Amino acid sequence: MSTPRARGHTVLVLLASLALASCGEGDGTGPGGSDLFLRFRANGVLHEETSETALFSYVYPGTSNNSVVITSVTGTWHMSISIFDDDPIGTGTHTNASSNSLGPIVSFTDAAGMDYATELASDAVINITTFTDTRIGGTFTATVVETGQPDVSLTEGSFMTTRFN
Repeated sequence: MSTPRARGHTVLVLLASLALASCGEGDGTGPGGSDLFLRFRANGVLHEETSETALFSYVYPGTSNNSVVITSVTGTWHMSISIFDDDPIGTGTHTNASSNSLGPIVSFTDAAGMDYATELASDAVINITTFTDTRIGGTFTATVVETGQPDVSLTEGSFMTTRFN
């Protein structure tokens, strides 16, 4: 059974990816080409995406809550990393302890369609090392959960995505 948080992130990821895919040419040769990626291990199994049409970031500046959403949608799995904070978001390390708001939320849908997400008091650590007008990149680790399923450990996570907004 999916958690409401995981379902919400899955819907966000799917809608955003459909919007992006309809705008691009889909050949993966856009700005930066092969320098775009999202890779991580889920319980030791490598997941990697390098298609420009499947990787993107959105920055939503707000008056009381700022957010960054980094997402990838492939034919077999989906990943979304969201950072929420009352302060402007840029380079640096983002955890639940360092945030003035919700902090980072990581969701992962595996090849079987099972939705996993971090809990409010999660161990997620997102380190943004690149934050420009055109790119967002960094590293991450997290444990994602789903009721009745074994936890999934996300390790060796790294990303470089095109920034849209």
